[in-house]
Amino acid sequence: RAKRSSKMYLKTRAQMPYKVFHYQVKMRFSGTESDTHTNQAFEISLYGTVAESENIPFTLPEVSTNKTYSFLIYTEVDIGELLMLKLKWVSDSYFSWSNWWSS
Repeated sequence: RAKRSSKMYLKTRAQMPYKVFHYQVKMRFSGTESDTHTNQAFEISLYGTVAESENIPFTLPEVSTNKTYSFLIYTEVDIGELLMLKLKWVSDSYFSWSNWWSS
C-alpha cells in the first residue's frame, strides 16, 4: 500500500507554558454499504497512566465508510502512556437510539 502524505500542524496554548500534548488518532469506519456524512462532531476521552483528559471535542469534515482518517488531538494534560480511550459520536442523529426507536 502506497504511503500518503498529509499535513498536520502542532497547536500551542495562548499563555505560558505554551506546550500541549499531541496524540495521533487513526479512525476507520467499516461498513458493507457506502455511506458519507459531513461535518461530524465527536468527543474523545483519553485515559493514561498519569492522568486523564475527557470530552475533547473535534469535528471531521467528512466521514465515509471504509476510509481511514488520521489527525492530531491535543490536550494541556500529560496523561502518560495511553491505557484507554472513549469515542462519542455526538452530531449525527443517524446513530441515535431515540431516533432508531421512533422510526
